Amino acid sequence: MAIGVLIGVGGLRTIAPAASVADAGTTMCTRGMPAKKCQALLTPPPVSAVPKSMPVLPPSLGPNYSTIECGTDFFSATQYAQLTQQFGQLICFRVSGFDQWIVFGNGMSPTAATLAGTPGGAMIATETCIPSDGACLDANTPHDFASFNVSYPPNPQAVPLIYQALFGDHLLAFVDSPCGAVVFDTRTLRWYSGGEVDITKLLKGVAPATVPAPPSIAGSAALAANAPTMIAGSCR
Repeated sequence: MAIGVLIGVGGLRTIAPAASVADAGTTMCTRGMPAKKCQALLTPPPVSAVPKSMPVLPPSLGPNYSTIECGTDFFSATQYAQLTQQFGQLICFRVSGFDQWIVFGNGMSPTAATLAGTPGGAMIATETCIPSDGACLDANTPHDFASFNVSYPPNPQAVPLIYQALFGDHLLAFVDSPCGAVVFDTRTLRWYSGGEVDITKLLKGVAPATVPAPPSIAGSAALAANAPTMIAGSCR
């Protein structure tokens, strides 16, 4: 059975068995599945099954960086509850030595009894601090999500968004089910294929073809917005 990990503000919160398709008691609708065998899940938004075979990530590329987890006071208790209800299970950190905070939600409801998505879907939010702003760089100083910029994966409604690895100081590898492996560049806020060739190019400063994704919006707007729909052609 797969293991589900919830990492929230303040570090590792819980580790519990992840719900399976069988546990949910319903059938997933995926590309290539005959219509007569397909039954829509709870909406909005739909929930996609975790791929049976995860893509093989390339070996460590470039230097390895440590991360600083957001402290327990990074978001207020009220805003943290709002974020988890809107975007699901959260991971919050910045790369040590760099000035950008990163928060992403997997789009899975933390309270639903069965597999279900959140209203806002999956997202990655970034806030860049002024290098001399010690308060902004402090993991325990209160931050306001309204000051973050929210980027959506290629298919924000197909959850969970599964975090896999950090490459260098700015490339986050995910599985955007059912689109497959993708990489998010926190410098350009653009998405790319998660293959080894593209990751190697990005680490060398060469930009491969991007993967289309919904436009970024302000954190304040994302807190009240429904998950955008997938742009045609983004799942390749």
